[in-house]
Amino acid sequence: MIKILKEVFLKFEKKHQKKLVILFSGSTLSLFFEFFTLASLLPVINILIEGENSRISYFNVDFSNIPLVISIFVSAILISTIYRLWFLKVSSKAIFKIGTEISDNIFRKVIRQKYLFYKKFKSEDFISSISKINSLIGGIILPALLIFFSLLMVIGSFSFLFLTINKSLIIFCLFYLSAYLIFAYFVRKKLLDNGKIIAKREGDRVALSQTALGDIRNIKLNNSYKKVEAENYEMSNSQNIAKATNIFINGSPRYVMEAVLIIIISIFLLRDVNLLDKENLSQIAILLFAFQRVLPQIQAFFSNWAVINSNTGMASDLIELLSLEEEEEFEEKESFVFDSNIEDGLQIEINNISYGYNDRKLIIDELNISLEKQDLFLVSGPTGSGKTTLIDLILGLLKPNSGEIIFKYNKKNILAHNLNTAFIGVVSQINYLPSGSIAEIITGKNSLDKNEIDLFSHSLSLSNCYEFLSSAPHKSLFDREFFGQNASRLSGGQRQRIAIARALYSSNGLLILDEPTSALDQETETEVLNKVFNHFNGIIILIAHKIDPLKFNLETRALKQINFTDDGITKLK
Repeated sequence: MIKILKEVFLKFEKKHQKKLVILFSGSTLSLFFEFFTLASLLPVINILIEGENSRISYFNVDFSNIPLVISIFVSAILISTIYRLWFLKVSSKAIFKIGTEISDNIFRKVIRQKYLFYKKFKSEDFISSISKINSLIGGIILPALLIFFSLLMVIGSFSFLFLTINKSLIIFCLFYLSAYLIFAYFVRKKLLDNGKIIAKREGDRVALSQTALGDIRNIKLNNSYKKVEAENYEMSNSQNIAKATNIFINGSPRYVMEAVLIIIISIFLLRDVNLLDKENLSQIAILLFAFQRVLPQIQAFFSNWAVINSNTGMASDLIELLSLEEEEEFEEKESFVFDSNIEDGLQIEINNISYGYNDRKLIIDELNISLEKQDLFLVSGPTGSGKTTLIDLILGLLKPNSGEIIFKYNKKNILAHNLNTAFIGVVSQINYLPSGSIAEIITGKNSLDKNEIDLFSHSLSLSNCYEFLSSAPHKSLFDREFFGQNASRLSGGQRQRIAIARALYSSNGLLILDEPTSALDQETETEVLNKVFNHFNGIIILIAHKIDPLKFNLETRALKQINFTDDGITKLK
């Protein structure tokens, strides 16, 4: 437990470490308040036993004034209670604030990794890890603080008992405390094993949910509900059994130890009734009061210890993410300022570039090509041959092993990996459409001025979106709910045309279309692409498995074409 707490603590930023140190330091006052509360109880008990004739002195202080004694005792209880409530409120807020910042930190680190990181990173692992942040905060950090708080309370109580009660009773207290430690030793492995099960099943359920919703069409067609439901039940059941077992382990010692305490005291009283004489009665009363305060703290110590051990599996996953470095450099990238009055448009120089993943065979070997305004660059080839890799290189997401890609405009040259690519419109093979209105999906906002509305309408027209949007009320274009979450009410072909409209709206000089019409019929594909080819004022890069340039109207375009094969890249034109 100490090892995992140390690892988690060391992975935090310095400012979070300082906050936690302050919180733990602040909890040390609880030791003083506990000692003070018990000390103020001693004269009260003597007054209850001796009555008005009580004449007592503790720690060289005279406590014969009954109103004063009662006032001190009540004040001690009130101050202690107020402090504990205040500290619980402040510490809980502070820790969960730290949790928010840690969650944001992990999110920032993940999305700022180098592009190759995402080739092996599973989205379900990320989603699962983010959901585990609460487990880290509520299951590791807060319990650790409460353990420390409870430990100080117990130390304060036992320190006072050692100074005031009979030594035989002290031995009994130590025996009682050791019973918890023995129990903890025997159940620790079970808690750790259950924690691993809970963490693994959490990730498995996220992955299954993503798979089921992503493949819902095939599930319905194949009537495979029961298979998916059975997997979900098995995961949920094993996770909940582990949670239930840990809850039982957390709570059971308290009931057993309370029963043991009552039985032991009863046995002692049966064996020696003289234990109830005035000399021993005050010590027994103090002991019982102390135990009434200590028992919940011992139980809280044990329970929080169990919670931490139950969550070490999740903590290990998060430590891995917290260890990520922000590898991507996010300094300001260079930009072009486009001017419609400048006749010479954007140019792209691909100079002798080569690229391969790790030590594998080069996917692209010494490619040279120049692209300029009104060029149509067709890239064909089989699946996995390197077409999309070339696009990633042009966009600066990957850096070539050798050679360079230069963007040129208005006498300014910028390397691809140093370029702010916000002006490039891209349609990917898989297009994510965020929740929102059609206007928001395409433009990024739901309120447009006149120029933005004109550009928005032009983009919808070129992509043939009006063909299916014309039947919907005009206001539906700005309705966040009309087309469903993530535009789920649109067909695959309609979603592709929305993606093309979005790329057209944002592009200024370069439009990249990666398999943009795979869900469209041949007639609609030809119609959409001809509109784009003839009306977009800039370079167009089109990627597909097979392309027949003859079916397109390319009067305004200069055609350049390459084909990826197993033997390399062939320039066709």
